[in-house]
Amino acid sequence: KKRLFIFYNQVIVGYSGGWIRVLNLENDLFNQSFRHQDKINSIAVINSTHFAASSKNQTIINVWNIETENLVCKLDGIHLESVNSLEVLIDKRLASVSLDGLINIWDLDKCRLDFSLKAKNRSYYY
Repeated sequence: KKRLFIFYNQVIVGYSGGWIRVLNLENDLFNQSFRHQDKINSIAVINSTHFAASSKNQTIINVWNIETENLVCKLDGIHLESVNSLEVLIDKRLASVSLDGLINIWDLDKCRLDFSLKAKNRSYYY
């Protein structure tokens, strides 16, 4: 599970208490802090932008503007169990994996599901 991400001169950290904090490496100060309602399972930073995606200990993925600390969109309704991994793909897409065996590819420009794959055997993701 990726709960720490280095992005240019910043370290973005997700905590089990639900906080996401952005540490500026130039001045050793936390510039931003914002919060999920639940434990952070994974964080991904969308390359060359100021956006981060985070998954909670639920089926919801939040996409944040890390400069304004505003929630941009929620990706929800597809995973049946907790999302435990996120990875940024090319063309502003995000891959999410959950204990339900689903691998979802999300279009971040439209904040919607692009397509979904399901593992055939549960032993692949345990």
